[in-house]
Amino acid sequence: MDDPDAAAYTRDAYQTEIDTQVVDTGRDARGRWVACADTVLYPEGGGQPADHGALDGRPIVDVQRVDHVVRHYLAAADASPEVGSTVRLTLDWRRRFDHMQQHSAQHALTAVAADRFGWSTTAFHLGDHTADIELDTAAIGGAALESLAEALAAELRAGRAIRASFVSTDDAAHHGARSRGLPEGHIGPVRLVTIDGLDVSTCGGTHVSNTAEIEGIALLGTERMRGGVRLHWVAGGRVRRRLAADEARLSGLRRGLGAPDDGLEAALTARLERLAQAEHRVADLESEIARLAARSLLNALAGEAPDVRTGRVLCLGHDVRWTRAQLLLVAKCVREGAPTALVILSAGAAPNGHLVVAADGDVSDARLARVAGAVAAWLGGRGGGRNGLHQGAVAAPERLAGAVGRQDCSFVVASAWSDSSGNSA
Repeated sequence: MDDPDAAAYTRDAYQTEIDTQVVDTGRDARGRWVACADTVLYPEGGGQPADHGALDGRPIVDVQRVDHVVRHYLAAADASPEVGSTVRLTLDWRRRFDHMQQHSAQHALTAVAADRFGWSTTAFHLGDHTADIELDTAAIGGAALESLAEALAAELRAGRAIRASFVSTDDAAHHGARSRGLPEGHIGPVRLVTIDGLDVSTCGGTHVSNTAEIEGIALLGTERMRGGVRLHWVAGGRVRRRLAADEARLSGLRRGLGAPDDGLEAALTARLERLAQAEHRVADLESEIARLAARSLLNALAGEAPDVRTGRVLCLGHDVRWTRAQLLLVAKCVREGAPTALVILSAGAAPNGHLVVAADGDVSDARLARVAGAVAAWLGGRGGGRNGLHQGAVAAPERLAGAVGRQDCSFVVASAWSDSSGNSA
């Protein structure tokens, strides 16, 4: 296609299929592509995403204009048709009409924002779920946003015709067309999209034929950025779909919180406060459980090694119920009660266990690292640490129970200990 601006999607945005000839095929970084003598599929550009569709039933997943040629990208597994063959291009109309509604809404929004509020549009983005424009203003208050919404609604009710035409570059300036600049490398006539009595803009996109077909525009909110304001919105079918989705969520909240719409916020606040209190209580209980577990270990340790506060002893412990946080607290409490002990504790169950190895400052980090590394490897994991505390994730924490041949939820053994090289600690 020598002139993409003369393509079927430009001549008639409502045409959904066309029989045409393949003029070229190839592959680039985006994938396998096919170029045709004409097309009903719009290539990405001007803030509007590419159309989707099919070529003889094979999905077209992207459409791009490259060096003035429209490339239709096929799914990876699909082979290209032969050059010169006749094919049928079919448009995904639901996607196209959605883009037409959003793009025409943007033109109306840009015109009203500029002419009635003095806010010029500096950028436009059409996303999968929402669209946004960037406006050259420092802020938009709630009252101004409401006034903008009312003005837009009036323009849609007016049912203004929307049409496209081609003029020379000089004539475009004569018409007073809004423009954020022509595409790089553009030559030849300029396409204007006119909303009667409201706007004239340079644009290569697809549009509805009347503002009434936009159906509605809902302004969702603003955010400040780069010295201006980004305004988020939806139009057309997106308004109805968003309203239905929001109502479904509200229905769920009403059931879950047991409150009407105007009481949801208060009910949620009260629920969150109760949840925070419960979480604090759970944290306190978990800490108390960890301290009791440490006391149990210390009592058992004292029974086997009465000089636990001064003797060099080994303390092993495991509990499938401990969390990582509890494990660290148990190790801390045991070290406080038996400062000279080497503490090796594991928690949880395979394959998501935890390990802590701790000792006092008289044991060098290098020596403790050797011990911790050997234990972690034996338990199917790895870890690291410093200043007398090493921890890690292990796949078989229950193996620690096998060290003394016991399988209950917690255990302890006390003895003199040495590192893996046999040197006494």
